[in-house]
Amino acid sequence: MMILRAASFAALFLFWPFVLAAETVTLSAKDGALIMEGRVLGYDGRYFRLDTVYGEVTIDGRETLCAGLGCPTPTSTKINLRISGAPSATSVLLPALVEGFALRNGYAFARVNQDATHFNYTLVDGANGASLIEIGFRISSSAEGFVDLIVDEADLVASLRPIRAQEATLEEEAGRGDLTQPGQVTILALDALVPVVSPQSDLTTITLGDLAAAFADPEDGQTVHTLARNSGVYELFVDRLLTPENLTPSDRIVFHDSVGALANAVLDDPKALGLTVLSGRTGLRQLSMTTDCTMTYETDLKDLKSGDYPLVAPIYLYRPARRLPPIMQDFFAYLETPAAQVVVQRAGFVNQQPDLVPISVQGTRLMAAIAQAGSEVPLTELKSVMAKIAGYERLSVTLRFTGDDLTPRSQTALARLETRISQGAYANDALLLTGHTARPGPFATNQAASTALAQIIRDRLPPDQSIEVFGAGDAIPAGCEQTALGRSLNRRVEVWVK
Repeated sequence: MMILRAASFAALFLFWPFVLAAETVTLSAKDGALIMEGRVLGYDGRYFRLDTVYGEVTIDGRETLCAGLGCPTPTSTKINLRISGAPSATSVLLPALVEGFALRNGYAFARVNQDATHFNYTLVDGANGASLIEIGFRISSSAEGFVDLIVDEADLVASLRPIRAQEATLEEEAGRGDLTQPGQVTILALDALVPVVSPQSDLTTITLGDLAAAFADPEDGQTVHTLARNSGVYELFVDRLLTPENLTPSDRIVFHDSVGALANAVLDDPKALGLTVLSGRTGLRQLSMTTDCTMTYETDLKDLKSGDYPLVAPIYLYRPARRLPPIMQDFFAYLETPAAQVVVQRAGFVNQQPDLVPISVQGTRLMAAIAQAGSEVPLTELKSVMAKIAGYERLSVTLRFTGDDLTPRSQTALARLETRISQGAYANDALLLTGHTARPGPFATNQAASTALAQIIRDRLPPDQSIEVFGAGDAIPAGCEQTALGRSLNRRVEVWVK
């Protein structure tokens, strides 16, 4: 673990007021078997976090004696936690969840705004008035949130994109653990990237290809707008749509620090094209997205929850590999409850409560998929696939892969599905896992590969649940095979319930 810079500690003291100065404290075991020196990074009433010559360590304070000016006292001990990251999460979603958590547990809470980008919540025990925790928020960006975690100016990071490999390496070198592991990230909610125009524009639809082209090489007289480079929105769009097609973002893109500033710029220009988040599109016309292979994508709940909409933007909450205060462990447990999902929806985001989608309302998707099925998919095989899913309803849990690994969102979704099955949510149901692959290749080859995908998921789920696996090959594509994005949508496992 890395010994943190002095500048980090200067900022740290703003959030850990019981640390009187940058003094070294000595923790000694009551039986004299251990002596540890270091600077206090945190204390939650039980556990110390120390920066030592060995790196960052956590020590149970019940079994130790503390000596030094930096030691907490009964009157100065206060639990603090800091969250930094994407504006939509830190300014809207997480505050709503903190308030919902407080109300559900009978805690009083107070919010204090410090400046335009900093505020904090204090949660108080409603029974005895004791202060439980102070949660400090910094409205920054996805990228800045990860930097804040590295330099110990944040304890949690809210991001609109998965952590990048270079960021993960730096976090691990700083002693934050491997943040790419499923246990270090929670998906709070779903948002989406959407193309928008002024209500005065003539545009109502746009193809994914034209959207990519506009941000790579805008037409003369056209301006294109999106949120700041490090917001997570721009990075996710580049990663998802431009880079896989070897397109370079234009240097004529206009960047904005807020969804409001972007909206004002697009509203004033009928020829402007904007890329914003679904939760912040107010006042603008959202364009329907189509493809060159008859696919149409809408931001309805079933397509967002299933990930069939190609530009879904999960909101990630990353936590380092360290012990959280008990009240924050309770908060993370609350995030998995139906009550929290209601808060997510009311805050203007898409929750992750699984829905069942009858096959009768999937006609458009299935017709488009069949229409673009290749000649290598015989009609008899198409019929066999449709016959297999007849009588089932599709669960809004779809698991997708990057190479041989599940995507970060799918890792979380699989863990939640496993929990629901273990809790008996589908005890009286039969589940069907249908694997799907991308072309090329004969149907028999694709069917074998798709069956193997479905089996990977089956092996991760409780064995006592009735689950059948079936390989649909490339018979029901979710995207155009001609594009990298389309192929990534196609390689998936769907969950069906009967």
